[in-house]
Amino acid sequence: MKKLILGVLCSMSFLWLNAQQTASDSTLTTADTVVQEIKEPLINFESGIFVEIGADFTPTLNTYRLMSSIGAGLQYKFLYAGFAAEEFEGGVTTTLVFPNDFNLRSKQGKVFIGTRVMNTRFVEVDLRISYGLGDMVWERDSNNENFIRSEYSSFQPEIRVLGTPFDWLKAYASCGYKRISHLDIPKITNDDFSGFIFGIGLRCGIYR
Repeated sequence: MKKLILGVLCSMSFLWLNAQQTASDSTLTTADTVVQEIKEPLINFESGIFVEIGADFTPTLNTYRLMSSIGAGLQYKFLYAGFAAEEFEGGVTTTLVFPNDFNLRSKQGKVFIGTRVMNTRFVEVDLRISYGLGDMVWERDSNNENFIRSEYSSFQPEIRVLGTPFDWLKAYASCGYKRISHLDIPKITNDDFSGFIFGIGLRCGIYR
């Protein structure tokens, strides 16, 4: 009888210990899951290469005109950097030496660096700074001869909002301020090309 009671007590003790172990494992698993969920990053990092095409509405002689842009860059997590080429060709004509008319043209190359400050599945917000070197030319209308030329530099901080309809394609709208310096050309000043700018464009990339 004593052996039977002892066997029953041993069996109950084993079952109770096993139940405690199972409950403990379940608690640890739940805790691990919670920890993993808490550690999930607020920004989904990505690295890769990209190209951009776009247009800036830039101040030009008290009005706004388009300056086209094409560029490329590298992204590592929330930081990215690259280069771009911009060109302005038209809409400004004046008479410098009578009776000839001259058209204004401008080209510049610039480098940029940016950081992503917010990211969701479909919307991204970036801060970006660009520095560029270019030249501006009064071109003779009759034979496309470069008549007067001046080099200049530009500095441009901006904010960009990007929509992501596809993983490899982003459409953006931007707003910033461009400051032109060292420009020395008749009938144009630094202030004529300096001011708030607005841009639109597409970014196409390969990310992992």
